[in-house]
Amino acid sequence: MKSRALIAALSAALLLTAGSAFAQASLTWVSGVGDDANPCSRTAPCRTFAGAISKTAAGGEINALDPGSFGAVTITKSITIDGGGMLAGVRAPGTNGIVVNAGATDVVVLRRLSFHGLGTGLSGVNFIAGGALHVEDSTIRGFTTAAINFKPAAGSLFLRRVTATGNTNGLVVGGSGRAVISKSSFLDDGTGLYATDAATVSVHDSVFTGNANFGLRCDATAVLNVERGLIAGNGVGVQGDSLVRLSDVMVGHNTTGLAGANVASFGNNRIAAGNATNGAPANTLPQQ
Repeated sequence: MKSRALIAALSAALLLTAGSAFAQASLTWVSGVGDDANPCSRTAPCRTFAGAISKTAAGGEINALDPGSFGAVTITKSITIDGGGMLAGVRAPGTNGIVVNAGATDVVVLRRLSFHGLGTGLSGVNFIAGGALHVEDSTIRGFTTAAINFKPAAGSLFLRRVTATGNTNGLVVGGSGRAVISKSSFLDDGTGLYATDAATVSVHDSVFTGNANFGLRCDATAVLNVERGLIAGNGVGVQGDSLVRLSDVMVGHNTTGLAGANVASFGNNRIAAGNATNGAPANTLPQQ
């Protein structure tokens, strides 16, 4: 009887030890000199985001201690990845940088990250499913599908101070996605912003310049609202094959300023601004 009691006690102790060893932390860390065998603490950081995410609890946060390159990762839960003050790197040649395939109420925050596809990456961020995605203070370049590919059945995207440059598309919003973009720049992409399917997109205080095909393109049944911004030096500044509303926007030095039958103006835009062909809005909307 005593031996059985001793065995039971030892088994319980082993289970408790194993449980604590695999417990997930709410705050974890990565470093360029870390190791994914570590517990991802500040003093024993992991090496990659993929290594850290399995040790980070839902709703937790992964922080970078230095500007290393921390690899691609798939996110399936609410989480924040923060590059700190130095733009932590996500290099993803031939693949997606960060894939989000999470639950309907999950919120993912990506902050202070530098994505690079090295000319062969697919998308910097590929959002398949989730409640909301926030991308803040980040740069994304060198991807063949899009800097951000956001085409969920439902979900919201919030971009703030994001720069997309040298991608086939800067941002694609499709499916039934909803997006709000503020203070962001789309530079030297094929198309800066492409809204399609049944997406609804609102943009303010943002710049679209040097995009070879379109600064902004909207088709299918998507709706695009643009408030305050610069659309300059693109092939076509704004292509409105479905509803685009413009307010207080400068459209200048494009090959064609406005094109398509569904561009509406609130009457306060500047279109005659050095375009080879200005184009014209299909109709003017009241401001009140």
